[in-house]
Amino acid sequence: MLNNLKALQVKQEKWDQAWHVQRRLAALHPGAYEQRRDLALIALKSNHPGTAVDLLENCLKSCTPQDRPILQGHLLVAERLLADMN
Repeated sequence: MLNNLKALQVKQEKWDQAWHVQRRLAALHPGAYEQRRDLALIALKSNHPGTAVDLLENCLKSCTPQDRPILQGHLLVAERLLADMN
């Protein structure tokens, strides 16, 4: 049910709401890479760049080769946003 809610909120670009749902999903499945990855990406979209940097760096340690360039690109964006906030 939470996955369906997350999918709907992401589709509607309701990033703050998706952030809260994804945090719950990640807490329920702390070992699930996909949940941690989605949390990192939604953190970035919902204006939590500092959290996104930490999560993306952690995801890069165990990501698939296919995910690596995508996560690296999002990490650069998160670092820029974080620098702009300071």
